[in-house]
Amino acid sequence: PSWTGPGRRPAAPRARLPGTAELFASLVQSQRQVTGTDGMEAGDYTLRVTVIEAYGLAAKDKSGTSDPYVVASVGTERQRTHVVRRALSCTWGTTMAFELPNMTAGRAELLSIRFKVRD
Repeated sequence: PSWTGPGRRPAAPRARLPGTAELFASLVQSQRQVTGTDGMEAGDYTLRVTVIEAYGLAAKDKSGTSDPYVVASVGTERQRTHVVRRALSCTWGTTMAFELPNMTAGRAELLSIRFKVRD
């Protein structure tokens, strides 16, 4: 569709890529990894998410490949990996850090990581 309105043209919608993606997450407080919420002290934590790889991705470009990247979200914060050009399987090895101030065991139990592989 064409854009005739004032201001910037809206961004084209990004395609979701079906396939499989792998990531690793760890919760850290003061350089100490937390392995569970039993006995967890309230305080400031960092959630580290490492995006490892994706494979079996759908071809979305005319070339028969895609240009995948991953968007990870924790709460309202979003971070993304770099784009891998012309790939249906790729490895990122990108680690993202999400700061979690005033975290409690109850809030940690409800914590979710959302991620999407995009083209």
